[in-house]
Order: sequence, then C-alpha cells, then structure tokens
Amino acid sequence: MPARVAIVGATGYAGGELARLLLRHPEARLVAAVARSHRGEPLRTVQPHLHDAPDDLVVGADVADAEVVFSALPAGEAAKLAPSWLAEGRRLVDIGSDFRLRDPLAYDRWYGYTHPTPGLLAEAVYGLTELARARLAGARVIANPGCYTSTARSTRACARTACPGIGTPRRSPRASARSETMPRCESRSRRT
Repeated sequence: MPARVAIVGATGYAGGELARLLLRHPEARLVAAVARSHRGEPLRTVQPHLHDAPDDLVVGADVADAEVVFSALPAGEAAKLAPSWLAEGRRLVDIGSDFRLRDPLAYDRWYGYTHPTPGLLAEAVYGLTELARARLAGARVIANPGCYTSTARSTRACARTACPGIGTPRRSPRASARSETMPRCESRSRRT
C-alpha cells in the first residue's frame, strides 16, 4: 500500500517539483498540499504543470492523515513544525536546510538564524536515497542534501563505480617524496 504523504510548502518551486515526482511515484499517495497562499485552490491550478493532479487535491492548512511529511519551506521553518509532526508519529523529509548540519551553532553562521530545535539535529539522517538507502530507511527525520551537494555526491558515486579507488584520500606530493598517486582510470569504452 502506498505511503500517505503531504507536502508543506507545495505552492513554491521546490514544492511543485516534489509534487510532480510524488504524484507519479508508485509507492506514494499525495494526500495533502499545504501552504499559506492559495488555500482552497486545486493544486493543479496553482502548479499548472501538475495537470494530472486530482481535482480534490486542494491547497490546505494541515497535513491530514499523512504518514510522511515532506517540507519545502524556507530556512528555519520546518524545524519549528517538526516536533509536532514527530509527536503525531509522522516521519519528516526536509528538502530545505533545517537538518543538514549537526552543530546547532553552525546555523547562525551559515544560514543566519538560531536553530529552534537543536535536539533533533543528532537524530536527523543526512543523505541521498540512491546512496544512503539503508541509513535512511528507519529514520524519523531525513535531511535531504541541496542541489549542489546532490550533484557532487552523485558524480562522485558514479566516478567511484567507474574508477575504483577514486576519491581515496592520498598524501600531498609536498608532504612526502614517497606519496601515493591517484589511481589510473581505464576507460571502459575505447575509441577507435
């Protein structure tokens, strides 16, 4: 049976793209689209690219009976709402920045706000599903990497598959005359 999911921040760009993916996912059923604006309007009207969204999926104020809440909110907002969702037994996938860092003091430096729920940072599991599926499976709070990090991690994973040993730490040539060298990567397809 598909998981019942809600998107909080469904009227923004990231929320709309998330809705597009979830509406087509065979193991998810989008039961709530939450936002401060456009309440009462069908999601397909607010996000015209979602023309296949059901007419009864309207923008509302609560996550209904969702088991999993996807947050596409501005920095600092998901962390304020997370405790109530978790207390209700829901899981949270934050595609924003609220649970990406473990150190609560780093939020002020990097994002310009004091983290409202620092106790949840240690519980949050950070990772791309494609690369960290086992670690993410049982997590209550999932911190999704941002677009730059996702690109870098995906590229690195592909490179490691094609070129075993790539990304392995090595000593700088300046540190030692007998430093290790980067492994050679033999192309799998040879040009003729």
